[in-house]
Formats: sequence, C-alpha cells, structure tokens
Amino acid sequence: MKLYRRIADYLEIPPAQVFLMSGTMMLFEQKLARARESMLSDPRWIGYLPNDADWDKLSPDVKMLICLLYDAAGGCKIFTPIQSDGVEISI
Repeated sequence: MKLYRRIADYLEIPPAQVFLMSGTMMLFEQKLARARESMLSDPRWIGYLPNDADWDKLSPDVKMLICLLYDAAGGCKIFTPIQSDGVEISI
C-alpha cells in the first residue's frame, strides 16, 4: 500500500489510478465482465445465465446480485476483498 502511494506521489497521479494501472483494483464494469466470463465457462452455471442481449438489458444491481451469488457459491473470488500489504481492500 505504501509503495503504491509512493509511486502515485512520484508520478503525481491519484493513488486509485496506480491501483487501476497495476491491476489490483478493477472498475465495477470490469469485475462484472470477468465474473460473467467465469460463469459462462462454468458448466454448473451456464444454464442459469441470460443470453447476451438479455444480460445487457439487466440493471447493474441485478447483474451484481447474480455475480455475488456465483461468488458465494464458490465459483470465483472476483468480489472477495483482497489483501495488500496486510490491509484488506474491498472494491
């Protein structure tokens, strides 16, 4: 965490931008896309997912609910908090 802040100070950019550039932090839309890709490749979940056209029509809240259910079922850990230098970061 301190290293990221030092890099941000050196580059004169916000620390969040350093997190994004390093891949430590993803934007919400990126997380949803990664979770959907994971579900599409999981034979246990593929039958429960709406097709692409219907998925695009869903509200972000509904997409998040589906992804969190998948995460809780052990499908992926995209929405699980990460550890960075001993500090838990929930994004």
